[in-house]
Amino acid sequence: VAAGQQITARLGDRDVEFILGMRSAHWAQNAMAVLATIDALGLDAAESAQNLHDFNDLPGRGAMSTGRFAKLGITLIDDSYNAGPRSMQAALASLHSAAPQILVLSDMLELGDASAAAHTALAPPILALRPRVVITIGDEMARMASNLPCLAASHHHADTPAAAISILHKLVCDGDTIFIKGSLGSGAWRVARAVLDAFSEAGPETAGDTISAT
Repeated sequence: VAAGQQITARLGDRDVEFILGMRSAHWAQNAMAVLATIDALGLDAAESAQNLHDFNDLPGRGAMSTGRFAKLGITLIDDSYNAGPRSMQAALASLHSAAPQILVLSDMLELGDASAAAHTALAPPILALRPRVVITIGDEMARMASNLPCLAASHHHADTPAAAISILHKLVCDGDTIFIKGSLGSGAWRVARAVLDAFSEAGPETAGDTISAT
């Protein structure tokens, strides 16, 4: 649904239908844990569930917004606050209905010896999305993408967030959806900030409100 996820849950001896404003499956799991607790306390979980449509994805953690960037109308999915293997996999899995044309991905940091394998494991969900453009920031993301021949035409590596912003300016098309995610220290958030700043500069008549979608 346009507002998020439509969920049917079994609580005790009854089914409860509700809309959760957040898009990812792990948020649905968290919501179910909360509702189960409410039900176990003898409170009205069905009534509480109806309030979950107001819980939207947070800035930097999956918030979706529309506006103008490079004089073009685009949609931004900003998940740039941080990234680890599980959160990156969950975020990519949540994107199938949004179908982003552009992915901007920066390295997941502080993974030690597991780093190479964790980045390599991102290849299948990225390929499943069939993005037109993949922009990487950082050595690990670059190695992951460069080892996939089927990404050769769509992969563009940036040494810095500023370079990624420049690439994005050149490759974005009107109507694109752009997904941005990476560890805070690897700079994806700077690309998201540049897009959001462009939205603000375009003014309220084009910037639009933050929205959530399935």
